[in-house]
Amino acid sequence: MASTTLPPGWTAALKRFHAYVASRGSKNTAETYERGVRMFFEWLAPRKFSLALPKRTLEDFAYASIRAGKAASSARAYDAGIRKFCLWLEREGQQAPQFALVDWPREGAIQPEVLPPAMLKLYTAWCKANAHEPYLTAMLILPHCGLRITELVTLEVAGVKRVGSGVVLTVKGKGNKVRRVPLLSRGITLLGAYLAGWRSEGARSKSVWLFPSTRGSHVQNGQPVDRRTLTSKFTAASRAMSYPLTAHTMRRQYATSLHKAGVPLATIARILGHSDPKTTSTHYLAMTGEDLVDATKGL
Repeated sequence: MASTTLPPGWTAALKRFHAYVASRGSKNTAETYERGVRMFFEWLAPRKFSLALPKRTLEDFAYASIRAGKAASSARAYDAGIRKFCLWLEREGQQAPQFALVDWPREGAIQPEVLPPAMLKLYTAWCKANAHEPYLTAMLILPHCGLRITELVTLEVAGVKRVGSGVVLTVKGKGNKVRRVPLLSRGITLLGAYLAGWRSEGARSKSVWLFPSTRGSHVQNGQPVDRRTLTSKFTAASRAMSYPLTAHTMRRQYATSLHKAGVPLATIARILGHSDPKTTSTHYLAMTGEDLVDATKGL
């Protein structure tokens, strides 16, 4: 993630905070806290930073995170990390904003959202105008495969298989669990053009990664595209569109498309890599008023 989203001097302080948390306990906790701080400032970036932020700012971020598909437990962990980082800054003699306690919603009280058709067209147009390969195709197929961003960037060419008239992606997800994910029809078209075009040229045609890096040393070492760079492009698109947009927005988009097509909830949960279908129904399936009317039409 771009360090410029943090106020001057805070990038180094965040690194020291990360090292301190890791030395006192879990490295995973340190990474989660740092991720929460960086996500908060990326979310805040379209507005001007001030130490006198409204007291509800952190609560607004928490609610936005849940709307973006983050589990309430993740949002709470980010909240804890941000507050502890602010305390860390004060202990180092720096000023930090003060936030009110978050009034956490009941589970399911905040409904997930998907991109309206007009916004999805705007997103596609922004990608075509501002992203180059392989990031362009990676961003464009995400609404049609619903992968987590780490799963997308580490997807191997060998994991793309034709099954009848469709395409199935073999993905290694959380906990190294392998699952199979069907690519929607528009995604098949986009991926086919990518494989026959840019991806088939030069040394990159021999890479094991579906989305190989184009950066000098990364090319030589055979690395995939950088997750942080891809994340920053979603942030840039969100700012340009003035719309809350993350990779998880696209994951919800995909899940909702499957749901509208009549795919059973248990199957959607399995495709997304959720052990509990309740996680899928609560955080990933968006229903609009039109959906409810269509579902009850004729009754």
